Parts: sequence; structure tokens; C-alpha cells
Amino acid sequence: MHNRREFLLICTTVGVVSSFFAGALYALAATKREQRVTGETIDEAAALAGIEIPPDKKQAMLAKLNEQLGAYDAVRRLHLPNNVPPAFRFDPLISEGRFPATESMPVRTPAALSEPPAIADGEIPRDLEKLAFATVRELGALIQHQKISVADLTEMYLATLKFFNPRLDVLITLND
Repeated sequence: MHNRREFLLICTTVGVVSSFFAGALYALAATKREQRVTGETIDEAAALAGIEIPPDKKQAMLAKLNEQLGAYDAVRRLHLPNNVPPAFRFDPLISEGRFPATESMPVRTPAALSEPPAIADGEIPRDLEKLAFATVRELGALIQHQKISVADLTEMYLATLKFFNPRLDVLITLND
């Protein structure tokens, strides 16, 4: 077993919630050079954990754990070199129209944004706290039209947090 997290997940799916048992079973399976988890291995781990595994649960565990071992063996037989990329690809925008031979050209749909909010055309309030509940779209329009800076908004929100935290107790540490 190479992934303890998957191993523990398999144990919990068959109803074994003792992490000590799962850890002991994992350690026993890793030290034995067998290619299969056996009923004896499960019994030894259960004895170490001080629990009993019913025979039907043991059979379910054996089937799933040995199936997982088979999957690991199949991956090991692939002999993939380190320069082979993972099986997924995330490339939100490929420049200059170059696309790998295995992929078709992505379909891009432009976002249709509404007109900027009216707040961008007016004067901003002197008291920035009046903007505390403005929408992201409104704040974005104010920043885009250079009516307010990101630093000013950040300072206003930090001041608001300092003011309300004694009553709401929502912060552990405030780093300004």
C-alpha cells in the first residue's frame, strides 16, 4: 500500500472506524512482502487494536484491499517516466492558436457583462464605510474608474473588522 489515506478510506467504508486498527493493519501489510492482504493480517491488526472484526466485514475488507493492491500493481507496471504529464490538463487559454494534436480547438464564449453600475458615474462618499455593503460589481467599477483605490478599500474593511470584532468575536488574529 502506498497511500495511507486511501487505505483508511477503504477501512471506514466497511465500518471500521478505529484509526489505530487501520494504522496497525497498514503497518502489518507494509512489512509483509506478500502481494495480498490476508485474513490473518486483519486478525493481527485487530488484536493489536483490541477490537474484533466480524467475518462478513473481514471478507469485504479483503476484497476491497486486494482490489486496491491490484490497482497499485497495474500502475507500477506502466513504468511511466517522470516527464510524462498527469492524465488531466488545465490550460485555460492557449496562446497563438496552437493546440495539441489530441485536443480540438476550445470553444470560447465571451462573457456578456451588464453596463457598469451607476455608482461609477457619481461621486464616492467621503465616509468609505458607506461602501462596506456595496456589491463586488459596484466596487470593481469604482476601482476601474479610479474613483477609489484597492488600498483604501482594504483599510476601510480592516477598520470595520476592528470595530465589530469585540461584539462579534469573528477574528483570531488580525494582521494589518
